[in-house]
Amino acid sequence: SGPVFTSTALNVVRFIGKYMHMMEIIRPAMVDPFVCLTQVFEFYFYVVFAFFSNSPQNALFIPDSDHHLTGKLRSTLIRIHEQFARGSLRPSHTSIVRDPTSTATGGNGVDTGEDGTATDGRSSEGEVRVTVNPVFLRSSVDIGNQLSLYGLTRRSVATESLLFLRDVLVSIRPKLEDLIPKANFNVLNHFYSHTIATVLDLRTYIYGNLSRMMIPMEQFSNTIATMKWDI
Repeated sequence: SGPVFTSTALNVVRFIGKYMHMMEIIRPAMVDPFVCLTQVFEFYFYVVFAFFSNSPQNALFIPDSDHHLTGKLRSTLIRIHEQFARGSLRPSHTSIVRDPTSTATGGNGVDTGEDGTATDGRSSEGEVRVTVNPVFLRSSVDIGNQLSLYGLTRRSVATESLLFLRDVLVSIRPKLEDLIPKANFNVLNHFYSHTIATVLDLRTYIYGNLSRMMIPMEQFSNTIATMKWDI
């Protein structure tokens, strides 16, 4: 059978292609399009977790509150959350080698505020800051109904779409390695060793939570414990 993916995932693939084309055209600044490419995927990655994992509230930020969430997956999700929460287009883990051109006024004469954020959306370090609008599931999308197996189809399609995107990014890694200067390989390696490497962890987490919703093991345990076995 072929891959399973949503139209949104297909649009993400198109964006990936556009960013790769930009990397080929503007070679002096090719790392910036790559960072944007990774953030498109990471946003999709985080939204799939937020919508379809059925993670306990605030479990992501409370250590040991959910033992089904692996440490590597938790740290990756927290990093992505904080990255978009502060609106920075450059993740804190990146170390991009370039000539420093920015000044205390954001590099273009624009005054900055006390927190280093310029009025045009640039920090004093030259980082572009954007506002990421919150996203919501449509009210018509019911993934909490037992009759629909808690949205099994929708959760599966969303999860497999993420796996499809992961496979696409793995397949184009050799091309990305050709485009990115070796001095910036730390950016590429971090993305693949942290975000891409945890896609299967998220898949396991989503299906594991779904199975626990569909099969209430605690209820079965209580029933077995109270059962009279003296036949």
